[in-house]
Amino acid sequence: MVMWKWLFLWVFLECCLWIDCSSLQEGKPNVCKETWTEQEKYTRKCKFWKWGRCATYRPQPLRHRSHRVKQGSFLMQRTFTKSPLWKSWSSSGVRSAIEEVEWTLKDKQDPTKGSKRFMINPTGACTLSYRDDKVLKRDGSVERNSGGSCSSPENCTNCNDGFYGDGPYCKICPPIDHCNHRRCSSTSDNICVFCDGEVAEKEYYRAYTPIPSGKAKCEQACSWRSDSTRCFPGTCTNGLASKCQCSPGFTGHHCEQIVTEASIMGNECKLEDSSGRILANPADLKEAPPQPIRWTNNVTWERAVTKWDALFQLPAAPPDLTGLDHYVTDYRFGIKFATTKLRQVRGGSKIAELIHNCENVSEAAPLSTAFSCKRTFEDLKKSLQGFKHDDQLFFSLQATIGGYVKVKNRESGNKIEYHPFVGNTTEREFEYHWDLALPYHNLEQGINDPQFLSVPDLTESPTVDMTWGGWADDLSGLQKYQYEVFELGHDGSELYEQKTVKSPTNISLNATQASFELPHPGMFAIHFSAFDKAGNYKTSRKVLLYDNISEVTFKPGKVTRVQTASSESNFEWVTKDTRYVDILWRDRFLNHHHEMNRTLNKVRQNQAVESRYDDHYGERQVDLIPNVHACVDFKVAYNVTDTSGIVDSQDFTSVSSISAQGNQLNLPWSDGNKLDVTVRAIDILGKYLDESVTVYRDATPPLIEDLWLTRGDRLNVSVHRVEDFTEMTIEWIAYDYHSGLDSINWRLFDNFTGVDIIHGHEDIPVQGMANDTAACESKYGSYARGANCYETPFWGAYHKNFQINPAIKTNGGLKVGKDKGLHDSDYYLQVTTTNKAKLTTVLSKKITIDTSPPHTGVVQDGVPGTDEVDYQQGMTLNAHWEGFFDRESGVLFYQYGYDTKPLSASAFSLEASGNGQIFETYSLHATHTVTTEGQYYICVVAYNRALEPSKPMCSDGVTVTTAVPSVKEVNIEGATTTGGLVTDTTNSNYWIVTNNRFRQLIKDPTSDCITKATVVADLDLLPAEHKKGDAFVTVNGSVFCANSTGSPPSLSPTLSKSSMLFVSWLPVDNPGSVHDYEVGFSSTPGSPAPDIMAFRSTKQHPHIHIFHTDVPDGTEFHIVIKTISKANVEGIQSIGPCFMDTTPPEFTGPISVAHTNGFLVASWDGGAFADAQEPYKLDLKFAIGHSPGHTDVQSYTPLQSGGSCVVGDHPTCTAITITDTEWRLHGHQTYYVTIKAENSAGLSTFAVSELYIHDVQLASEGLVFDIEATNMEDVDFITIKDSLTAHWEGFSHPHLNVTYKFQAGTTPGGADVVSPVEVGTLDSYSAAGLSLETFKTYYVTVTAVTLAGSVTLTSDGVTVVQDGAVLSGITVQDGEPCNMTVDDGTRFKHHFEDNRMRCGDDIDNQASTNTLKAYWGVPSDMDYYTPDTHFAIEEMSLSGMWTTLREYEHIRDHSEAKVTDLDLKPGRMYRVAVKLCAITTCYAPLYSDGVLVLANPPTQGKITVEHQNTTQSGGSTEKIAVNMDKFYDPDIVDEAEKYAVIDKYEWAITDNAHIGRTHTIWTEVTGVTETLAGKGMQFDVELEGEFDFSKCRRLAVRGYNKAKLFSSVSVDIKDCKAFDPILIKSKHVLDAVGKPDGDRDGYGLPVYLEKNARWEESDKDYTPNKNYLSAVWPQLRYRAYVVAVLNARSMDSTTYYQQTNSLSLPDPCSHPDAIKCTTVEGKFMFCK
Repeated sequence: MVMWKWLFLWVFLECCLWIDCSSLQEGKPNVCKETWTEQEKYTRKCKFWKWGRCATYRPQPLRHRSHRVKQGSFLMQRTFTKSPLWKSWSSSGVRSAIEEVEWTLKDKQDPTKGSKRFMINPTGACTLSYRDDKVLKRDGSVERNSGGSCSSPENCTNCNDGFYGDGPYCKICPPIDHCNHRRCSSTSDNICVFCDGEVAEKEYYRAYTPIPSGKAKCEQACSWRSDSTRCFPGTCTNGLASKCQCSPGFTGHHCEQIVTEASIMGNECKLEDSSGRILANPADLKEAPPQPIRWTNNVTWERAVTKWDALFQLPAAPPDLTGLDHYVTDYRFGIKFATTKLRQVRGGSKIAELIHNCENVSEAAPLSTAFSCKRTFEDLKKSLQGFKHDDQLFFSLQATIGGYVKVKNRESGNKIEYHPFVGNTTEREFEYHWDLALPYHNLEQGINDPQFLSVPDLTESPTVDMTWGGWADDLSGLQKYQYEVFELGHDGSELYEQKTVKSPTNISLNATQASFELPHPGMFAIHFSAFDKAGNYKTSRKVLLYDNISEVTFKPGKVTRVQTASSESNFEWVTKDTRYVDILWRDRFLNHHHEMNRTLNKVRQNQAVESRYDDHYGERQVDLIPNVHACVDFKVAYNVTDTSGIVDSQDFTSVSSISAQGNQLNLPWSDGNKLDVTVRAIDILGKYLDESVTVYRDATPPLIEDLWLTRGDRLNVSVHRVEDFTEMTIEWIAYDYHSGLDSINWRLFDNFTGVDIIHGHEDIPVQGMANDTAACESKYGSYARGANCYETPFWGAYHKNFQINPAIKTNGGLKVGKDKGLHDSDYYLQVTTTNKAKLTTVLSKKITIDTSPPHTGVVQDGVPGTDEVDYQQGMTLNAHWEGFFDRESGVLFYQYGYDTKPLSASAFSLEASGNGQIFETYSLHATHTVTTEGQYYICVVAYNRALEPSKPMCSDGVTVTTAVPSVKEVNIEGATTTGGLVTDTTNSNYWIVTNNRFRQLIKDPTSDCITKATVVADLDLLPAEHKKGDAFVTVNGSVFCANSTGSPPSLSPTLSKSSMLFVSWLPVDNPGSVHDYEVGFSSTPGSPAPDIMAFRSTKQHPHIHIFHTDVPDGTEFHIVIKTISKANVEGIQSIGPCFMDTTPPEFTGPISVAHTNGFLVASWDGGAFADAQEPYKLDLKFAIGHSPGHTDVQSYTPLQSGGSCVVGDHPTCTAITITDTEWRLHGHQTYYVTIKAENSAGLSTFAVSELYIHDVQLASEGLVFDIEATNMEDVDFITIKDSLTAHWEGFSHPHLNVTYKFQAGTTPGGADVVSPVEVGTLDSYSAAGLSLETFKTYYVTVTAVTLAGSVTLTSDGVTVVQDGAVLSGITVQDGEPCNMTVDDGTRFKHHFEDNRMRCGDDIDNQASTNTLKAYWGVPSDMDYYTPDTHFAIEEMSLSGMWTTLREYEHIRDHSEAKVTDLDLKPGRMYRVAVKLCAITTCYAPLYSDGVLVLANPPTQGKITVEHQNTTQSGGSTEKIAVNMDKFYDPDIVDEAEKYAVIDKYEWAITDNAHIGRTHTIWTEVTGVTETLAGKGMQFDVELEGEFDFSKCRRLAVRGYNKAKLFSSVSVDIKDCKAFDPILIKSKHVLDAVGKPDGDRDGYGLPVYLEKNARWEESDKDYTPNKNYLSAVWPQLRYRAYVVAVLNARSMDSTTYYQQTNSLSLPDPCSHPDAIKCTTVEGKFMFCK
């Protein structure tokens, strides 16, 4: 039965599927309601960059509602579900939903039993309900039911939107991907009217779009969705994601990848050291690696200054979002990260790294404009690991591109999402590499082929060819070769590099030879250097002699002669019986050019050249070439003839020693023979000169000569210094020219007893055994005093000089036991010699033995017979000595010397005499003159006849001084004065002098100090206050000077003491020391004989006590201090005038007090205060008190003017405003005014006024402040234009109430803006609703009202300003204000063109690289609202962009800026930016037009000239055609601009120096024709007169740039070195200038020209000597000359042209302008 009921119901329900079930309503019978909720879980994007997913529950849950009906045993239930199938928000913010209805049939008894769930279509038979498909409409509603109605059987119409009629049903339109809402009438016309993600029907609001397909499909659009593409920056054709085209420079799915790199616009890394040296990287690092290496050898780099500029610039602008409602709301891209690194590498490993992250860029704020990164890495010695050989330092920079785009997620409540741009990194790296090893030549490995440099040693050609090879460098490699040519000068003994004749010239590495031209004959050195890339170099040197005019000449006054001949016969006859003839030509021959230039002397070692790299090769090395007057060889030839012909002859033969300048001939001749001798002198180049002499022979005898003892170079010694005979040296000369010597012996004996006692005897060789003179000199050349040979006819040659040292020998010599003598004994030396003819000569010599030195004596300073001197003023020193003696041999002579310290025994020796410090004398006194003051000692040594010295004895010294002694800081105890501000006569220090005469040093004096200070002579006589340690007490100038005045011109001391006067002082250091002080009183200053109190000695004390009885009272006097030095030099100083005052001022008469117009005025009669003894004005001050003499209301204050009182020179009143007293005056109170009169001695008198009662009082005056509404501080500027606010305080009254009125106006006290407003007792008020004008000042006036009256006070005003406002009428000018009268360029026209920089309003160019200046003028009507100024400096980059070089700096209220610590780059533009402000409100910046830095003189090029004499072809003038390269600036990159900055050119005719003395004024070049495509120029120089080519002349051209720096270039007008033909022909008479007088400026020595000598100097145009006029005429050949000096009245002193009025006078002395006339025989003259 139960089953049946269930089946029946099921059938029933099936049959009644579409019955009306509206009765299933809430509240109906058997219907109950159940309601429950569920939350729906979903995920969302979260975490960093929204790459994560987070679980979330929707805020509005699903809602279910169920109605159940109970029917019998069955339960029928209807369920409604609000399903969250929404896609958008409605306008009310509520999501739309679709409602589902379910019917469930369950067993009421057992609900768990089978139930059937089914949908009931409540709308009709056409309706189908879809669970797996739906229509989601734009309003958010969901439709799953197709709806519709049966219009006829099996035909449904009126289907719901999104459905179509298909026979008996309404079906949903066919699916379209990503379409929410389809619309169709059949399957063939299906379209989508609402795609997925289509938030609105407009562009940029669709995630899928139906538009491009005509709504046939939904295509993915460019949108905010991650599964699509943002396509930004880029364009989407028809909005489709598939047609996204990224903007140029971008790529990636979302166009998020930036492919454009940052451009490195400029960069630099400069290594700097403390000396200012800089090593910078190349100017452009835009090129790809590898970059060139910068090599260095400097290990002292202290800092690295880095700066680089970058710019991120897209190929095209990104899409413009202006006016678009785009889902992209904002974007930024550019440089987001930048770094600068220094990385040190050693041995291939990084050992240190410095990193700087650049400022002003970040990922959140990338920079797309010009970017600059600056960083100075300081103290590299600490931050890095030092610098060693082969170290590397890498300077690298990185610029990373990035940014972000903000996207509005239109499906998430327009939530803004950030998406990053991904960019790349631009890197640049540069390497510095240390190479500390020098280049080298293969000679260091023993290989000297090829040589480091090969040049000819001797040459007669000016062209020098040189070759080289074998150079190397191991690390950085060779970079270049360089050579420099020096002309060698000399210091009298050695040659050295004197001047450069060929400036350093670089040679490429692949060259192995070069040549250069020498300017003139001389000795030259070539420095050849090999440079490596780090700047290390090794220098070698070769020397050469170039001479194409070499000539050997005779020296006038010197002769060649036969010395053996008799002088009585004028050296024509030999009267001695000898076969040896001596020929001598001392100083006869010379090569003048080589002699004067010392071309054969040793070349001094050059510190830049190692010895092994010096010239030790070839004919001319650096070593001395032996020579005599530049002759390197002498040769002699002779013929001996008799009546039968030539007896003997000799061809030209070099002498053995050229230094002897003579030769000895051994001739086989006899009486009556004739001798012809020819001497030939040869120079280094083989040039020679011969001279011949002739003599005749007669007989001469042999001789023994010069028998004596010797000691070193001291000859003819007769006293032996020791007892041992073996210590003796005996010398003599023995010779015979006819036959030579046969034997020779010596013996030593004494004759004490009358009998000869032999001490020694010896036969010695005769020093022959030589075939000829050469053999003799070779054999005996090493003997003492050199070889001295002669040659006999048959027995060879002999050595004449004999020297022996006696010794004990087996045969001969000293006898044993007889080899010593006795002190103070005499002995005899005898020499016997015999010639070949057995002729004998005997010569004896007595000698004495003395072994003791002399005894010392006493040395004193001064003249003999006077007291010894310790101090003196004169420069001539006198000394004398006595007491030196030697009993045995006596004192032979003395040596003495002066020095600033005692001389030691080592300073004295036999060799020391005449060395400039030690002098030898036979006197007992000496005189010496010194040139400077100081202390000097004389030391004396005595020598006996054995040449033994005594010990040195010195004087105690004498001090030479003329310094005048003086004192300072004279303190007069108890003295007073009227002080003030003072300075010395040099204005070097500023002081404040107090009333006690002491001065205090003002530190950092202000302009007040400098203006007010009185110049006081002898300021150092005033005592100064000292700190511990003797430093001066200092005071602050800004405090003292503002409140002080200058002192009186005379700081006269005033004394008030009645007891003793105490005066003290400090001595001034003096080399002569102080002997004594004396003090006196005088009526006149500086008196040497004081008339009030005569000088009294202080017994050398720096102070003195003087009783009062000696000090005049009431009388003017001067204190005179005399300081006497030990050199008896006196210095007198005086202080004064001084005054003694012991009485105070006097007062007579009453003082009245009255109140007038707010002033309290006290008055008294004229002359009421007086002091008969006071030299200054009395100091008057006033005070106010409640009782007579009291100061409880107002302390003592200087007199003041006010009201009816005017304080004059002789005051009779004083005033003070009632409100200015220190303590307020109260009503109905009594007061007294006290006047204090004080004189300069500090004595005072007090005068008290009559009683005064004060009974009128208004409200006290307060302060009125202009304020902002939120701040109570006073302001001067506001930016608000609709209100004025003020606050006031300080208005008060002790008894009455105070109320206030407020008003405002454009003038103080005015009410044209706000009329008076009663504000009661408020202390602030704001007037609103105003229309204030910008840059106008408004004043608030407050009136405080009481029953006693009113007090009105106005604020200082407030000005309305506007941030960023543009100020007109202000121009920023580069440079400095032109405030001086400037020459217009014509003042010096008669001398030269004035090329100084003109003083202009604005400069466009400057030369300085460290200073930049600018100024501007602010109109007076703007001053008050532009109190603050900020300035910055900007630099124009090579790309033409202005970048900030120096950030804004504050320079309050200035109208000019000057910066001196800059590092400006030559060739770049700089400008000053000025920002005027009113405190914190700043206006738009102003800019100068910029200045171009031209720091270096222009670079010059080649120049050629052609002299054209058109007068010879009928023309009227001569001219010079000039072709030259244009000058240009070396620092400017732009080709056109570097030539454009050259301002002008000038030309002048000069002498033969490069830029020598000018013959014309500098004249501006005109008529220029450009050549070489604008890089060259041509012009003509018109000449006056006929050009004078008697001397070398040049054309000089100088070019100025616009900063007035210039360079010069010059060229010979005609080739001055040309010789075929000779173009420069000197005149016959040449002006000459003598050498300067070393002792007098402006004076010179006369000239001298030897007979037939050459004159090497050219004609002179100027002379520095004012005592001589000189001339020479070396080419003329006459016996005598008449010479006149003419006054050239009409001659131009600076001409280059031939004088047309050349004189031709038979008698020069007859000329009317002759000022000097003489007759000379030589070829020169000079006159005073």
